[in-house]
Amino acid sequence: MIRQARAFVLASAIACVPAQAQMRISGAAIAVSATGSVSVPNDQATAGFFVLEEHQDKATAASRVNAKMKQAVDVLRMEDPQAQLKTRTYSTYPLYPSDEASGGKPRRVVGWRVLQYVDVKTTNLARLPRLVAAGQKSMGLGLSSLYFGLSDAARRKADQRLIDDAYLQLNERVAAVAKTLGRNPSDAVAELIDFESGSGGMPIGAGYSRAADEPTTIEEPSFEPGESTLTLRITGRVKFK
Repeated sequence: MIRQARAFVLASAIACVPAQAQMRISGAAIAVSATGSVSVPNDQATAGFFVLEEHQDKATAASRVNAKMKQAVDVLRMEDPQAQLKTRTYSTYPLYPSDEASGGKPRRVVGWRVLQYVDVKTTNLARLPRLVAAGQKSMGLGLSSLYFGLSDAARRKADQRLIDDAYLQLNERVAAVAKTLGRNPSDAVAELIDFESGSGGMPIGAGYSRAADEPTTIEEPSFEPGESTLTLRITGRVKFK
């Protein structure tokens, strides 16, 4: 009975420890994280165009793609002289009969598909609808993708706002932590502050579709560039006096 009574008293004492004990934080460093964010109107667009040709003769298909892409690039440069153009892909694929079984034998090549992409990056968003329409009107040129985002200049311009917001969020988190710990926020001293940035853009998929072989009348499209949200994660290592 005496042993059981002692065991009961010991168990009761252990159960009461978590409720009564408090963490001692004097002199201890505490890591506090926060995230700042700013939304910035997109000022840059990247449009992806392509030329696709299929022919029984590989050289003929390649020559047509080369000629049409040269014509398309000239049209795009004329519409927006300040735009940056970059070739992304140039590929050649064999074509096989869809209703012919191989039977373990080499498949018969019946034609060739040649494909070339070119990306156009521009900050002239007011002229973008005209640029895209001109590209689509060009012989054999199709639109595969369209992305809106921020130029380097826009990111640099927003950087100070982003840092200010992140630092404000960190101070608010430190004040909340101090309140929980029963300490005065003014007693907090930062030993280290670390920044880690990120961003979110706005892609618009244009699909994969081949343009008509002959130029047609195309109305200018309408676009809404939207905005991008820049984020900055900040972590402070804080000690209380």
